[in-house]
Amino acid sequence: AAREAFAPGGPRPALLGYSYGAAVALELARLLEAEGLFASRLVVLDLHLAPERLTPAPGSFGDGPAPGPGAAPWARWLRWRARQVAERPGRARIAARLLPRRPPPGVVALSVWRELELRLREAALRSWVAGPLPRVATEVVVLRSGHPRAHAPDDLGWSAVAPVRRTIAVPGDHFTMVRPPHRAALVAAVEEALADAPGG
Repeated sequence: AAREAFAPGGPRPALLGYSYGAAVALELARLLEAEGLFASRLVVLDLHLAPERLTPAPGSFGDGPAPGPGAAPWARWLRWRARQVAERPGRARIAARLLPRRPPPGVVALSVWRELELRLREAALRSWVAGPLPRVATEVVVLRSGHPRAHAPDDLGWSAVAPVRRTIAVPGDHFTMVRPPHRAALVAAVEEALADAPGG
């Protein structure tokens, strides 16, 4: 039934993904097209696919605020250890299976969970973009944050994998663009992205 929703000739759902989820949406579009099925549009929120994506700028995906010199020693060790785990594919796969899906209670446990979860997502994305990126025929609308990225193309590299319908700037950085007070602007941008979607 879910596949039938994407069949040509009738109203079709769009695919939308934010950050890491944009990579998932692109992969889903590829799998659908391989079966002759198509989304009405691909809407991606603030995922940089250009070569510079492997060295994220501060405030972009995969790079939260680093603990400063005055941070607790365990916080500095945690960031280092999570990076070590994520950089080894075997350990990263084991950690991903063992990591609870819901944040645990307690300040220290929550910090460990958040740091490791972020690093594992970053490792998965880096592994995915290391190979040839899939190209799809589905039109894409790129919603990018207002956070400046040095040397980043306006469409964040998405024209290399799909026909880009347009790029829309949304106030805020990678994290705050989905939160108040910028959430209303993001909703309006998504509505604009879907307004003229074919078969939508």
